[in-house]
Amino acid sequence: MLAWQYFSSALNVSSSSLVSNVPLVTKVYFPRLLLPLAGVLVPLVDFMLALFVMIGLMAWFHTWPGPAVVLAPFFVLLALLAAFGSSLILSALNVRYRDIPYVIPLFMQVLPFLSGVPYSLDGAPVKWQWLLSLNPMTAVVAGWRWSVLDGPHLCWAS
Repeated sequence: MLAWQYFSSALNVSSSSLVSNVPLVTKVYFPRLLLPLAGVLVPLVDFMLALFVMIGLMAWFHTWPGPAVVLAPFFVLLALLAAFGSSLILSALNVRYRDIPYVIPLFMQVLPFLSGVPYSLDGAPVKWQWLLSLNPMTAVVAGWRWSVLDGPHLCWAS
Protein backbone atom coordinates (compact mmCIF):
# COMPACT_ATOMS: atom_id res chain seq x y z
CA MET A 1 0.00 0.00 0.00
CA LEU A 2 2.90 2.35 0.69
CA ALA A 3 4.16 2.38 -2.91
CA TRP A 4 0.63 2.99 -4.14
CA GLN A 5 0.10 5.90 -1.73
CA TYR A 6 3.26 7.53 -3.02
CA PHE A 7 2.14 7.14 -6.64
CA SER A 8 -1.32 8.46 -5.89
CA SER A 9 -0.18 11.56 -4.03
CA ALA A 10 2.57 12.27 -6.57
CA LEU A 11 0.11 12.06 -9.44
CA ASN A 12 -2.46 14.24 -7.69
CA VAL A 13 0.08 16.96 -6.86
CA SER A 14 1.99 16.99 -10.12
CA SER A 15 -0.95 16.77 -12.50
CA SER A 16 -2.09 20.27 -11.52
CA SER A 17 1.40 21.75 -11.25
CA LEU A 18 1.31 23.73 -14.50
CA VAL A 19 -2.14 25.21 -13.95
CA SER A 20 -1.48 26.14 -10.32
CA ASN A 21 1.74 27.97 -11.26
CA VAL A 22 0.45 30.06 -14.17
CA PRO A 23 2.03 33.34 -12.96
CA LEU A 24 5.41 31.64 -12.70
CA VAL A 25 5.10 29.97 -16.09
CA THR A 26 4.07 33.16 -17.91
CA LYS A 27 6.49 35.61 -16.25
CA VAL A 28 9.78 33.72 -15.95
CA TYR A 29 11.54 31.49 -18.44
CA PHE A 30 12.61 28.16 -17.01
CA PRO A 31 12.19 24.54 -18.09
CA ARG A 32 8.49 23.74 -17.65
CA LEU A 33 9.44 20.12 -16.98
CA LEU A 34 10.63 21.11 -13.50
CA LEU A 35 7.11 21.77 -12.21
CA PRO A 36 5.78 18.21 -12.65
CA LEU A 37 9.15 16.88 -11.47
CA ALA A 38 8.87 18.89 -8.26
CA GLY A 39 5.33 17.59 -7.83
CA VAL A 40 6.65 14.04 -8.04
CA LEU A 41 9.63 14.59 -5.73
CA VAL A 42 7.78 16.32 -2.88
CA PRO A 43 5.68 13.25 -1.87
CA LEU A 44 8.93 11.34 -1.36
CA VAL A 45 9.17 13.11 2.02
CA ASP A 46 5.80 11.66 3.03
CA PHE A 47 6.94 8.29 1.70
CA MET A 48 10.05 8.36 3.89
CA LEU A 49 8.02 9.25 6.98
CA ALA A 50 5.54 6.48 6.23
CA LEU A 51 8.45 4.10 5.70
CA PHE A 52 9.60 4.71 9.28
CA VAL A 53 6.07 3.96 10.50
CA MET A 54 6.03 0.76 8.44
CA ILE A 55 9.37 -0.33 9.92
CA GLY A 56 7.95 0.27 13.39
CA LEU A 57 4.88 -1.81 12.58
CA MET A 58 7.04 -4.57 11.13
CA ALA A 59 9.04 -4.63 14.37
CA TRP A 60 5.83 -4.73 16.41
CA PHE A 61 4.49 -7.70 14.45
CA HIS A 62 7.90 -9.43 14.15
CA THR A 63 7.82 -9.41 10.36
CA TRP A 64 11.13 -8.80 8.64
CA PRO A 65 11.98 -8.64 4.96
CA GLY A 66 14.25 -11.10 3.26
CA PRO A 67 17.44 -10.38 1.35
CA ALA A 68 15.42 -8.96 -1.55
CA VAL A 69 14.89 -5.75 0.44
CA VAL A 70 17.94 -4.29 -1.30
CA LEU A 71 15.79 -4.06 -4.45
CA ALA A 72 13.08 -1.97 -2.75
CA PRO A 73 14.60 1.39 -3.86
CA PHE A 74 14.43 0.13 -7.44
CA PHE A 75 10.66 -0.28 -7.14
CA VAL A 76 10.34 3.18 -5.58
CA LEU A 77 12.26 4.54 -8.56
CA LEU A 78 9.87 2.71 -10.88
CA ALA A 79 6.93 4.31 -9.04
CA LEU A 80 8.61 7.71 -9.38
CA LEU A 81 9.10 7.24 -13.12
CA ALA A 82 5.54 6.00 -13.61
CA ALA A 83 4.19 8.99 -11.67
CA PHE A 84 6.41 11.41 -13.58
CA GLY A 85 5.41 10.05 -16.98
CA SER A 86 1.73 10.02 -16.10
CA SER A 87 1.95 13.50 -14.62
CA LEU A 88 3.51 14.90 -17.77
CA ILE A 89 0.56 13.65 -19.78
CA LEU A 90 -2.05 14.72 -17.23
CA SER A 91 -0.54 18.16 -16.60
CA ALA A 92 -0.48 18.87 -20.34
CA LEU A 93 -4.08 17.69 -20.63
CA ASN A 94 -4.99 19.80 -17.61
CA VAL A 95 -3.76 22.94 -19.38
CA ARG A 96 -5.97 22.21 -22.38
CA TYR A 97 -9.00 20.66 -20.66
CA ARG A 98 -9.84 22.10 -17.25
CA ASP A 99 -12.00 19.11 -16.26
CA ILE A 100 -9.00 16.83 -15.72
CA PRO A 101 -8.64 17.64 -11.97
CA TYR A 102 -12.17 16.32 -11.46
CA VAL A 103 -11.50 13.08 -13.34
CA ILE A 104 -8.23 12.20 -11.59
CA PRO A 105 -9.74 11.35 -8.16
CA LEU A 106 -12.28 9.06 -9.82
CA PHE A 107 -9.50 7.45 -11.84
CA MET A 108 -7.38 7.01 -8.70
CA GLN A 109 -10.21 5.15 -6.96
CA VAL A 110 -10.43 2.57 -9.75
CA LEU A 111 -6.72 2.21 -10.52
CA PRO A 112 -5.72 0.27 -7.34
CA PHE A 113 -7.96 -2.58 -8.45
CA LEU A 114 -6.25 -2.57 -11.85
CA SER A 115 -2.82 -2.53 -10.20
CA GLY A 116 -3.17 -5.44 -7.82
CA VAL A 117 -2.99 -3.37 -4.64
CA PRO A 118 -5.65 -5.20 -2.59
CA TYR A 119 -4.77 -8.61 -4.03
CA SER A 120 -1.81 -10.44 -5.48
CA LEU A 121 -1.60 -10.74 -9.23
CA ASP A 122 -1.73 -14.51 -8.79
CA GLY A 123 -5.25 -14.08 -7.38
CA ALA A 124 -6.53 -12.74 -10.70
CA PRO A 125 -7.76 -15.16 -13.35
CA VAL A 126 -4.97 -16.34 -15.64
CA LYS A 127 -6.69 -15.03 -18.76
CA TRP A 128 -6.68 -11.46 -17.32
CA GLN A 129 -3.19 -11.42 -15.82
CA TRP A 130 -1.61 -10.20 -19.05
CA LEU A 131 -3.96 -7.22 -19.08
CA LEU A 132 -3.14 -6.33 -15.47
CA SER A 133 0.57 -6.60 -16.23
CA LEU A 134 0.30 -3.80 -18.80
CA ASN A 135 -0.20 -1.38 -15.93
CA PRO A 136 3.25 -0.20 -14.77
CA MET A 137 2.06 0.12 -11.17
CA THR A 138 1.28 -3.60 -11.10
CA ALA A 139 4.99 -4.34 -11.31
CA VAL A 140 5.76 -1.70 -8.70
CA VAL A 141 3.21 -2.98 -6.19
CA ALA A 142 4.09 -6.64 -6.76
CA GLY A 143 7.80 -5.90 -6.57
CA TRP A 144 7.42 -3.83 -3.40
CA ARG A 145 5.34 -6.61 -1.85
CA TRP A 146 8.00 -9.15 -2.83
CA SER A 147 11.03 -7.19 -1.69
CA VAL A 148 9.77 -5.62 1.54
CA LEU A 149 7.13 -8.01 2.79
CA ASP A 150 8.70 -11.20 1.43
CA GLY A 151 5.58 -11.79 -0.66
CA PRO A 152 5.09 -14.13 -3.60
CA HIS A 153 8.04 -14.37 -5.97
CA LEU A 154 7.94 -12.32 -9.14
CA CYS A 155 7.77 -13.98 -12.51
CA TRP A 156 10.11 -11.87 -14.65
CA ALA A 157 9.47 -13.84 -17.84
CA SER A 158 5.82 -12.97 -18.40
